[in-house]
Amino acid sequence: MTLAALNTGTLFTGLLLAAMALAAVVGGIAAQALRIPRVIGYLLAGAFVHLAAVAVVSANAAGGDAPESIPFAPGSIQHARELLKQVEHPLKIVKSLALGLILFSIGGVFDARWMRGAGRQLWRFSLLDAALTGGLVGVAVLVAATMGTTPVGAPILPLALLLGMAAIATAPAATLVTLREYDAKGPVTDMTLGVVGVSNVACIILFDLVFLGLASAGALGATDVNWKLALLGVLLTTVGSLVVGVGLALILSIAHSRLQPAETLLLAIAVLIGLWSGRGLLIEHFGVSFNFLLTALIAGAVFANVAVDPARFESAIAGTARPLFVVFFAMAGYQMRFDEVAHLGAIGVAYVTARGLGKWLAVRLAWRWAGSPAELRPDLGKGLMCQAAVLIGLADFVHAHWNDEWGSRTFVTTALGSVIVFELCGPILLKRLVVAAGEVKAITLLRGGGHGGVGADVARAIGSLIRTIGVGRGAGATNEPLRVRHIMRSNVKSLRADATFDEVLRFVEQSRFSQFPVVDEGDRLIGVIHFSDIREIIYDATLARLVTAADLCNASRPVAPIEMPLDEALRAFQKNDGNAMTVVDDTDSRRVLGIVEQRDLLRAMRH
Repeated sequence: MTLAALNTGTLFTGLLLAAMALAAVVGGIAAQALRIPRVIGYLLAGAFVHLAAVAVVSANAAGGDAPESIPFAPGSIQHARELLKQVEHPLKIVKSLALGLILFSIGGVFDARWMRGAGRQLWRFSLLDAALTGGLVGVAVLVAATMGTTPVGAPILPLALLLGMAAIATAPAATLVTLREYDAKGPVTDMTLGVVGVSNVACIILFDLVFLGLASAGALGATDVNWKLALLGVLLTTVGSLVVGVGLALILSIAHSRLQPAETLLLAIAVLIGLWSGRGLLIEHFGVSFNFLLTALIAGAVFANVAVDPARFESAIAGTARPLFVVFFAMAGYQMRFDEVAHLGAIGVAYVTARGLGKWLAVRLAWRWAGSPAELRPDLGKGLMCQAAVLIGLADFVHAHWNDEWGSRTFVTTALGSVIVFELCGPILLKRLVVAAGEVKAITLLRGGGHGGVGADVARAIGSLIRTIGVGRGAGATNEPLRVRHIMRSNVKSLRADATFDEVLRFVEQSRFSQFPVVDEGDRLIGVIHFSDIREIIYDATLARLVTAADLCNASRPVAPIEMPLDEALRAFQKNDGNAMTVVDDTDSRRVLGIVEQRDLLRAMRH
């Protein structure tokens, strides 16, 4: 690879993207074999491509002439990285598009029905998460910097405040994709995504305000930031993000009602690319300033509340855009700098330790503040550890606008080094959280992921080929048939028999399922409430004040014993019009253990 070929950019950019995509496939297979989230495999694959690209460019550039804009010797690692930046730039649009779609999906959690039921809990979790995480990190960094060998007059307090605000954010991409990989579903999953969305908004706004406050007080030294204009810019950008996000959601909701989901997704991709690429033109010619990530999050939240059947569009994003997400993580891994971990120092260790402790402690206190709800977990903080894109963006901002060499360099080093730790450990902790919460089906863990993974796809393809040519017929049967316990979800709440009609409605608003088990004082199932059982009573105020959950439930609805084979469960679904059945330990004791959904059963039998 000659420097001339590299400088043309286009060819090498295409080869680089292809290499990352291929490496991600291999990394995903390896991660599945190791029973770890595939996100980690994608990240490490991207990091490997970066090392290989640096080695190739360094070897071919050695002894050549360095461009005047690159102040490093030809053949050095720094020189190779600077050259590679020239061909990496066109790939930023791919990364931004993927992140926009991911935040749009996370925004979908904030539908009005869920917010009415869990909104108060969400704000408690989010408030303590921001306050404790930011506070602990700020204090820890301040102590570490004070006790360490920092230069005289170093801006220790500004660094502590800025790192404290930066610690609040949780990576939306790694969190969402890990949850989708394991097909997690339930209140812990919803609350995790909700806190992730709020934490990123809080981080972006609070960081900007703290930076501007420090600049106005002269604590950042000589900066090129006019704090009055910048503060006005923050306010206008927040309002602009709200306006553009609402407008985007309305456009997509109209298109969603008239087009196929794939066509609506194509429209969304076109608009997101246009917004990201043309944000400068919008500011210059129309005076519209907005934050791309905040806009995508707001658009997703509004779309979830105004669109008809938004789940169809969400399914299109989850399926069609999945390869884009894989490449996104390979690109994120490509940008990870493992050598920065060695340079973390006392401040970096303090940041990593305090952030992990802050997330863990904040959620535990919020869980108690919310009344220790049984459907949530006190260790939900484990699901908030991932951190990458927002923190890296803040590091770029600090590097560009904070002219103090020590402060800027320390912030960037701490940010890039900690990303390695949290992006590799966070998905594993998140997986353990949702598995322990009972929101992941056993069959998903047995098959190494919610979609079976590339390895499973290859195995099925080979099996189909063998059956097609007539070899090994009947050999695909397993010794033990799959049973309901393999595909049920166990983190399911039940209604007490004496629950009032208002309590039933609040319960329905918080549930992601379409039927609701009712139990007696001994936690034994007495019947199941379906939407059809409460639909007419909503309009009869007198009757609504009199009935209880026991009056509303239907004792004749079928149930699924936990050891029921899937073929029997399928026949049970065929005999009734429901799309879910309550799972009990056996038909005699009728102790509720979870819920099995018909779509999960069909998916398991198809594979």
